[in-house]
Amino acid sequence: MKAFPLFITVADRPLIVFGGGEEAAAKIRLLLKTDARLLAVASEFEPAVADLDGLTRITQDPLTFDLPANTPFAYAATGDADLDADLARQARAVGVLVCAVDQPDVSDFSTPALVDRDPVVVAIGTEGTAPVLARAVKAQVEFLLEPSLGLIARTAASLRQHVAKALEPGEPRRTFWRRFFNSARKERMASEDAVLALGKTLLTDASSQRGDAPAVGSLTIVGTGAGEADLLAIAGHRALDTAAVVLYDPLVSRSVLELARREAILQRVEVGGQAEILRQVAAGHQVVRLVSGSGALAEREYRTAQAAGLSVRLIPGTAPATDLFSNPERATNPRRASSSLFSRKAA
Repeated sequence: MKAFPLFITVADRPLIVFGGGEEAAAKIRLLLKTDARLLAVASEFEPAVADLDGLTRITQDPLTFDLPANTPFAYAATGDADLDADLARQARAVGVLVCAVDQPDVSDFSTPALVDRDPVVVAIGTEGTAPVLARAVKAQVEFLLEPSLGLIARTAASLRQHVAKALEPGEPRRTFWRRFFNSARKERMASEDAVLALGKTLLTDASSQRGDAPAVGSLTIVGTGAGEADLLAIAGHRALDTAAVVLYDPLVSRSVLELARREAILQRVEVGGQAEILRQVAAGHQVVRLVSGSGALAEREYRTAQAAGLSVRLIPGTAPATDLFSNPERATNPRRASSSLFSRKAA
């Protein structure tokens, strides 16, 4: 990546837009969604900016304007490319990030296409190379995310202290939050009272079931197939999304490892590393074992875990196309082929 995506805290901080015309107005309308103190600076303001509320307009030559302290970034959107480039250089000289409209060569950042379900915000960027494509992706994501998602997230924030007091860190809390978000979204809840009631009910259930029982671990063996992340089974994606520990063999690609949760422990373990796998599961962790290919390389690990009475699941990898054509049974009956991975008796 040439540009790193991040979210900057702007609440109660000054944001500057240089310009008084349509280009500036487009940036101002976007920034008015934030809790920042918005200032527009221009020699004169056209109706597109003059008619907007919620900002301070400063009529002044932009080149003579001193940027306020604690300004995180600014937009140069005067409609004059040379002037915008000069403003960008001035802002950068005092340590302020700047975006000059349609001039990536003199800009520190670009503005992504946004899907806004405040406080859930999805930003789609193309490093300035294809804004039309970014908008197309935005339209697809808009369709996937229900309008009430922000309400659910805000209600979750009001429950966090209660959850922290009632449940131990780690898997108990993750399990609660998975159930909470999955249930609220599945029921398409659009009322704060309904979402809050759901959270309190689930928290009461989780607290009553906690007791002094030790955490129960599990093992999911995931074959990574041909190695490409986009060919990983959907069930494999879901397993990685919930795993606390990911044990991978040396042939597993980096692109697959990047699908794991950021908080997960990633540990390289050679094939046949039953002792480490058993130790992690016995410690109560939700463990995903990644092995290259179909998953058959983990047969000994699978059988050892089963013999120890542990909960084990196998998610076979997708075979490369060359294997499908050379193995008609796998191509025409993938379910039977996957179920037979460990069908032979252990030696």
